[in-house]
Amino acid sequence: MNIAHIKQAVASAKDRIVVGAREIRPRERIARFLPAVQELIEKGRDRIPTDATRRNRLYVLVIALICLFDYLAISYLTDRNPLAIYPSLPVLDSRATVTVYLPNPDGKTLIKETRRVEPLDDREEFARTLVKLVARGSDFENTSFTVPVDVIVRKVWIHEERCAVDIALAQVKESMKVLPGSEVMFRQAVAKTITENIPSVKIVHVLEKGIPNRNIWEMGI
Repeated sequence: MNIAHIKQAVASAKDRIVVGAREIRPRERIARFLPAVQELIEKGRDRIPTDATRRNRLYVLVIALICLFDYLAISYLTDRNPLAIYPSLPVLDSRATVTVYLPNPDGKTLIKETRRVEPLDDREEFARTLVKLVARGSDFENTSFTVPVDVIVRKVWIHEERCAVDIALAQVKESMKVLPGSEVMFRQAVAKTITENIPSVKIVHVLEKGIPNRNIWEMGI
């Protein structure tokens, strides 16, 4: 066998592959399907709009459909409602901001803080709420010993520029430390809180069961 016969045998082997008992000729199969593939490409190319605007719209539509499919797939995998696109609307806070003055633990000055309360049209009920805020103390410091009793607001009267706050007598716990001058500072805090939040009120009287100038807690100053 000469060299020419060897080259011819190699070329013939490249054109066919024997798998088991079947003989496969790759080039023939490729040549058989190539026209069909070319025909599909031509048809797809003919369907693409030649106008740039229409073609861009088609591209945008295809991309949008792909994104939508991805979103639905993620929603399904994360067990999430696909329609829950936007978060729930926050509840609007209709409360009003008020300034509250509180007795300072030093027994000489007042602390200024702010609170959020529901707006009240009734001035007397609003004043009652303000007194309760003062009695409750600071949200940031321990001021419990500056008002060592549970303050009970019995009644509030507002007439012209005067306001009277009637507070019930309360016992001081024996274990509770009473700060000297705390009751005076409490009265000042109540007066300043009411006059600042209710501008029509200029003078505030703090009573104990209707009696003025009487100690609110027995172990006072």
